[in-house]
Amino acid sequence: EPEGITHDGVELIKDQSVLIVEDNIELLDYLSRKFESMYEIFRATDGNEALKLAFEKVPDLIISDVVIPGISGKELTHQLKSDIRTSHIPVILLTAQGSIEQQITGIQSQADCYITKPFNFEYLQANAENLISNRAMLKERFISEISVPGNRKTTANAIDKKFLNDFAGLVEQNLGNEHFSVDEISKIIGVSRVQLYRKVKALLNCSVSDYILNRRLKKAKYYLSNEDYSVAEISYKVGISSATYFSTIFKAKYGMTPTEFKKTN
Repeated sequence: EPEGITHDGVELIKDQSVLIVEDNIELLDYLSRKFESMYEIFRATDGNEALKLAFEKVPDLIISDVVIPGISGKELTHQLKSDIRTSHIPVILLTAQGSIEQQITGIQSQADCYITKPFNFEYLQANAENLISNRAMLKERFISEISVPGNRKTTANAIDKKFLNDFAGLVEQNLGNEHFSVDEISKIIGVSRVQLYRKVKALLNCSVSDYILNRRLKKAKYYLSNEDYSVAEISYKVGISSATYFSTIFKAKYGMTPTEFKKTN
């Protein structure tokens, strides 16, 4: 039966994806079969191909053998964790190198988990689910942090925190610019539109456009509560050219029009 197709022919869309990197085709096929019911699966048989796929697909988890053609699993991990496009992705390394020293070098490459072969699949699966679950919880903390800067500390890596700070700062500086676009953010930050979308989705669980709109509406709430501007002036100040449209989306989010909100505050 084709991957991603249910018995009644309806396409099954999976929420999360896993990139499996393994040059042993038998093991690659085995892991793909075991994980495909839960995740969308991407496959690579060497480190260079895996790096390219990781940048292109931005999966939720990467499982890689250490000894693979091209760059090694450890070098692959190091490059992924050092690049803003993929630094948030958890990595599990699989290896026959079972000594403590070798496991330490695996962890030093910034791998999130280091499992020696032969391994128990249930143990691998539990680690995979745990890492994806932890990433989801971290999303919630990021969302909270970015709404109220500095209110908590997280275990996020420095690259992700810098990305979020740069992204949030850029949006805040341009809230009044109605022509501010995803393309402009991509150009300034230095990633493609698709990579920006996937990075923001992975870290904040929303689209770039939704994030910008939510920040505009929060800014509007502040103006309505604390400043003596008209609704039309506030609409203009938060980069929404149509006061009518502004009132419509404000009511959809907060359950009352800007005028009603202003009266209650």
